[in-house]
Amino acid sequence: MGRKGEEGLRVKWVTIKKAAELTGYAEKEIRMRIFDGIWRRDVVWTWIGSHMMISLEAFERWVEGLIPPGPPIGLRHIKAVRARPRWADRKAIAEKYRLAREATHRSGIPHSVDHIVPLNSRVVCGLHVETNLRIVPSSDNSRKGNRWDPEWLTRSS
Repeated sequence: MGRKGEEGLRVKWVTIKKAAELTGYAEKEIRMRIFDGIWRRDVVWTWIGSHMMISLEAFERWVEGLIPPGPPIGLRHIKAVRARPRWADRKAIAEKYRLAREATHRSGIPHSVDHIVPLNSRVVCGLHVETNLRIVPSSDNSRKGNRWDPEWLTRSS
């Protein structure tokens, strides 16, 4: 089922809509296989920008039973990607997560990256951008949940 473009180039990744058209699966079925972990991330599907893309080559291998299922992806990850605008500095965001891992390693206390303005709350919805992230002990982040207090802006790191 190798797909070729007009110039004879193999197309590696296609949108979910195009994959549905080419494979006969409904878009909803494709999304279910991704969210349920049936299709492995970065093997059968990946994020390219803010779009979920499907590898036609890996899809073929999955149909043949050559690719085992992967872990289900979390809804939280999907919300974070949707809350990240195109102008966000992905390297700075990744650096915050690296620093949280480093803080955990250095102190022995689990640290996580907190969204100062929650991605989803009853009062306000923040963005997944570097200026809305801070490194805090995981216990503090769990206690905060998706609550919002404007004073946290002055305490952010």
